[in-house]
Amino acid sequence: MNKTITTPKGKVKVELKEDINGYELEEIQKPITDIRMELQEGGKSTAGMNIGEAKRASVHKAIEIIVQSVAGEKENVLEKVLALSAQDFTFVCDAVDEVASGGGFLEKGGKQNAGTGSEN
Repeated sequence: MNKTITTPKGKVKVELKEDINGYELEEIQKPITDIRMELQEGGKSTAGMNIGEAKRASVHKAIEIIVQSVAGEKENVLEKVLALSAQDFTFVCDAVDEVASGGGFLEKGGKQNAGTGSEN
């Protein structure tokens, strides 16, 4: 099931998944959880990652998985979200993060948050 939000500045309609599955969550988390191990002389090993790049890759993957359309366009959603104003980009990222963190558009107790869905 999907939900449409409207960005505050540009009034762009962005369609998001309301929930993701475990496979999608693992794909979103992968850039942050992958650690590079290197063996050095003498048998010592070191672990490393570029935290900034890992965070960007994770955010980009979340946008690709969760955002279904931007202004009705379903192609190149990552590029379309990145092209939004900073205020609208942050607004969309906050909504994407809410879904990716397992909150979806539900408040505690599993009830739908006010203003986040159809009035069935």
